[in-house]
Amino acid sequence: MGYSVTTHAKNKELLLRMWEFMLKHYVEPSKVFGTKNNYSRLAINIKKECESGLSYDHARLAIGFDYNACEPEWDYIFLVVRWMTLKIGQTKLIKNVGEVPFYVYDGYEKRPVFVKNIWKDKIPEKYKSSAVNKVGFRSLSEKFIGCPAYDEAKNKKEWINKHLEAYAELIEIPWQKVDDKIHQELKKLDAKWAKELI
Repeated sequence: MGYSVTTHAKNKELLLRMWEFMLKHYVEPSKVFGTKNNYSRLAINIKKECESGLSYDHARLAIGFDYNACEPEWDYIFLVVRWMTLKIGQTKLIKNVGEVPFYVYDGYEKRPVFVKNIWKDKIPEKYKSSAVNKVGFRSLSEKFIGCPAYDEAKNKKEWINKHLEAYAELIEIPWQKVDDKIHQELKKLDAKWAKELI
């Protein structure tokens, strides 16, 4: 497919619980955005060399997506993975912060998932733009913050607005509508997950 974005589960029981949950409740991007095709595939590493395995992450307890997707599908699957990470993900120790859950890009790059209202002022500056709310959502208006061109921009708000306009033109959907759809899907997953744990 091209790339993988995954969560490494804390244990096999949580991995299998999330897999079954996602098979029942995950809504494919084409249904969320009204597009023809999906360029991502939900996958899990249960045993070596299985059809449902991930192409680029070979960790034993990985679940996530193989993908070759652009926006808005790319944004959607990355946020779904962050949501899964908050529910079942392994953690890593970050100095002066503590244990933080992480997701994995392409099988090797660990990226922390900070929840804004939990870590608040402890979030290191370099991760502030990728902090999420309690259901793993972060607005597209924060997507470009932190990239080198943003840091160099004289008028940062204008720079972001220009990029959001280009994003909307490219995908032919207003970026706010994409935000709303993704946030709604994450809230639905979160509510269903909470119900199944009761």
